[in-house]
Amino acid sequence: MSASGLSTARGIWRRRRERSGGDRAYASYACLLIALIVVLPLGRALWIAASGPSGIAVLTAGNAPSAVSAFVAALWGAALVVGRKRGPALLPPFLLHALTSSGLRRAVTLRRPLLLSATGVVAACAGSAALIGGAVLSGGHAGIGMVLAFVAAGVAAGVVSTVLWLLGQVFPHVALPLALAVWGLAALCLSMPQMLAFTPWGWAGASYPLPGSDPRSVAGLTVLAAASIGVAPALLDRLTGAQLGRQAAQWERAAVFSFSLDVRAAASVYEDEPRVGRKLRAVWPSRHLWITFFLRDTVGQARTPTRLLGAVAAMITAGSAMTLSLLPGAPGTFLAGIAGIVVYGGAGPLAKGLLHAASVAGDSPLYGISDRRLVLLHALFPLVALIVLLSTSAALLAHAIGAPLGAAIFAAVVAGVLALALRLASALKGPLPPSLLTPISSPAGDPSILLQLGWALSDPLIAIAGALTVSLLPVTPVPLGSLVVWVAGLILLRWKNRR
Repeated sequence: MSASGLSTARGIWRRRRERSGGDRAYASYACLLIALIVVLPLGRALWIAASGPSGIAVLTAGNAPSAVSAFVAALWGAALVVGRKRGPALLPPFLLHALTSSGLRRAVTLRRPLLLSATGVVAACAGSAALIGGAVLSGGHAGIGMVLAFVAAGVAAGVVSTVLWLLGQVFPHVALPLALAVWGLAALCLSMPQMLAFTPWGWAGASYPLPGSDPRSVAGLTVLAAASIGVAPALLDRLTGAQLGRQAAQWERAAVFSFSLDVRAAASVYEDEPRVGRKLRAVWPSRHLWITFFLRDTVGQARTPTRLLGAVAAMITAGSAMTLSLLPGAPGTFLAGIAGIVVYGGAGPLAKGLLHAASVAGDSPLYGISDRRLVLLHALFPLVALIVLLSTSAALLAHAIGAPLGAAIFAAVVAGVLALALRLASALKGPLPPSLLTPISSPAGDPSILLQLGWALSDPLIAIAGALTVSLLPVTPVPLGSLVVWVAGLILLRWKNRR
């Protein structure tokens, strides 16, 4: 297939998926509605938070450049890990098979999806840098040249992130060890700041728009980005049809589940299959049934070590964020919101046994145990794991920074228990009710999609609200108490209505 044949094949693919004028008009209307209702208010809220007195104090703190370095290192490691499951160079399965089975190089057939992915990543990095730089500029702490240099560094960091994402797609077996090496080296450099000047993420921090920034660091990042662009075609050519086909099929399945608002099923597409410890005995009969189930869930977690490590990292991050949110002058709302969504995401992998028990509640009883007792037995392992991980991370950080120890541990543990309860409620929720698919007439159009999104995202949003109410405990316990009652009532209602 020649280059003209490639263009013809893409044209045929677009025509078979061509939409009518009404469909395009509706899509444009939906995008405009999302921009007006979600994107613009969110952008305005971020600008107000960043340019406000507390935001300026955080952005101009002495450790802000080190925080940028840590974020860039975390982003690059995450790009490697994500590439193992879903890379940037991907097409729909049928089109992918048609193009990759031709005589054209992968660097030609997969160039367009790679460029589209790179555009999104670079835009996000550059936009974040522009938001931070603009806020610092509005406070009079930097000049326009420093801000432009920081935005250029953001563009270069986005390019490198995209190529590392592609590297994880091409070499999935070495992506995780390489990501762990990046994170470990970054942690070492942060403990020894003099080493940051010799690392690419240190160059990103050195370009931060504050007095004392080094503009030469932007040149180093630019050279690294140019070198990354140079190796991208060779990486594309190394992609095999089996790798691409597997990732394309997974992505298509996840997209189908996402369009039907089944977020849990979409996430399950990318879950790791147990590969280690398959010969370990999982069921150990005991006079005490709780011991049997605790050991069973422990062995189940040991069989998926990557997922377990991700959950542990999420718990450590959430406990640290909740502790930092209690410090005077810290952006408590922002940090608590991050802790809420992270602890909710990390609670899922730890509670696989609990979620399975809740999802099958109402079927034939397993092991002669009632549904209620089965759920309680499976709740033991994730509850203990959450309490240990969250309290340990909160206690260590509180001791290091001088935060109130008891308040930090209590806040982290309460946020974790609320997230676990919401995970249970989500498993009991069931499929999308058909009543929410009914169109609703209003002067602004059909807002039924908002109800559907609210149904799908209600539990993580409540987890964020729970963390926020925990951070308000020094002021008043009423919001937290009200939320606890609400979550308990939600679980009881869904338990009563389980199939």
